[in-house]
Amino acid sequence: MGLGKAGDNMKVKSKVQVFGTKGEDANCNLCNSKLKMSQAHVPPKSCVEQNKRGRGVSHYFWGEGKYNLQNGIHFYTLCKSCNGKLGDPFDKELASFSRTLRSKIHLFKYLPNYSWGIDCKPNLIARSLVGAFLTGSRGCIDASHRDLQHYILNTISGLPGNLKVGFWLHPYDSVIVKPDFIMAAPKRAPRHVLFIMKYFPLAWILYYQDEGTASFCKEHNIHDFSQYLSTDVDSISRISVYPKKYKHQYWPSTSDNIRILIGENVVNNAVLGSSLQASSE
Repeated sequence: MGLGKAGDNMKVKSKVQVFGTKGEDANCNLCNSKLKMSQAHVPPKSCVEQNKRGRGVSHYFWGEGKYNLQNGIHFYTLCKSCNGKLGDPFDKELASFSRTLRSKIHLFKYLPNYSWGIDCKPNLIARSLVGAFLTGSRGCIDASHRDLQHYILNTISGLPGNLKVGFWLHPYDSVIVKPDFIMAAPKRAPRHVLFIMKYFPLAWILYYQDEGTASFCKEHNIHDFSQYLSTDVDSISRISVYPKKYKHQYWPSTSDNIRILIGENVVNNAVLGSSLQASSE
């Protein structure tokens, strides 16, 4: 019985709400004000192709199953005002970058060897990523994240402290979201990874750089997105994307069948998703 067809949507469980309750009064993860919560998506809804709605999901809370995630994971963790601030212009720019890269990938049967140059506003994209982390981190936002909140709300500030951004191609039909963990195994791995978010065609990582991880992106063929960031939020850069630099779809969650992620929040909040495939049953 095929579950990947549009006519079989009724057989897919509805599991669109991950954290929070629609319209409840709670502290916003971005501005800290106690207001009614609105619906936010991680990844941003505009980044995921509209026809990728039914997904098979492994979630530490839900267990195995097929759920309808409606173009991203739903969180009721932001007030309406902050949700709007993230959507335009930050999420809008990330979505544009994603669509441009996706359109290039669709032109080829196999990924080519030459690089692509894509114009974008990298400072807006970085804020969208930090916003996705804050949105999807129910229960682990505290005073230590004030610099991240300020980074989004005060658009003249630069990337906080030693926070770094990297990305690689994710040419897989899957969505993976993991917040706040320690990465133990890869060479020169950062001690603290803030966030990993994957969806076709990109995987993003936010991590804190220390003395041992200065060359983390280079060691693992990750695009160092931090090099394009500045305090000029509207600056435009041409990002060079090398299609041959990509990982298997679960990197760095697993490497040679060894699990390498450690941390309370990755266990509590991680979502692993892949699109529903036709079944022979």
